[in-house]
Amino acid sequence: MRHYAAAGILLALSSQAFGQSYSENWTGTWKLDIDKSTFGLILFPGVPPGMTIVGQTLKIERADQNIRLSGESAVKLSKNVISNPEDTSLRLNGDETNLGPAVLAFRPVNPFEFEILSRLQVKDTKYQEVSRFVFSTDGKTLTETKTQTQRAVAPDGGGKAKVASIRSSTTVLIFVRAN
Repeated sequence: MRHYAAAGILLALSSQAFGQSYSENWTGTWKLDIDKSTFGLILFPGVPPGMTIVGQTLKIERADQNIRLSGESAVKLSKNVISNPEDTSLRLNGDETNLGPAVLAFRPVNPFEFEILSRLQVKDTKYQEVSRFVFSTDGKTLTETKTQTQRAVAPDGGGKAKVASIRSSTTVLIFVRAN
């Protein structure tokens, strides 16, 4: 019995220590493979209807006690293609980062996976996204699965808020190593 308890404590402690680590497997520059990716509806507010992603590069690196994700996305609106640079740093310890009205948090899973959790509330609607990044063991591909959920918040009459899921969407982005 004591052996099981000791093993459980050791597993819990190693999971906590591992959960705050950074893996070199994540580092690199990645280019989106449009043909292998599948795109769901973008639920976050402010996205113009009919906008489509036509290209993206992503660079992942460590910056002190942060993970830095930077790059550029190219989107098509009507007949115009617009490039948009992006640069975000999130704390490796999982503390939340406020980016305007949005809140993001980094969560390592194992040496080949991490997640970014995002949430935003606009009026009576909550938006949430879980972006799971999975790196192939050979280091050649990265799969990012984005699951977005939109929920309505309404009072239940008793002073508490009720939350109902309105809709959800999943996008799977396949990247290949560019360097």
